[in-house]
Amino acid sequence: MKLSLVGMVLERRRLRQITNRDYQLIQGYVLWVGTIYVVVNLLVDISYKYLDPRIRIAGGKVKM
Repeated sequence: MKLSLVGMVLERRRLRQITNRDYQLIQGYVLWVGTIYVVVNLLVDISYKYLDPRIRIAGGKVKM
């Protein structure tokens, strides 16, 4: 319950920033979300090597 209220408050703040054209905060938010997206994808790609023994990494190319 407490986390959902915090999420609602933050979402309202983001919407207010967009409508007020607060470009610096919007750019920071987009950069943060993009960085999280790239890091999560990198971790998933690295974890494939350990989860699937058929995958071998040689010379930067993935062989199946």
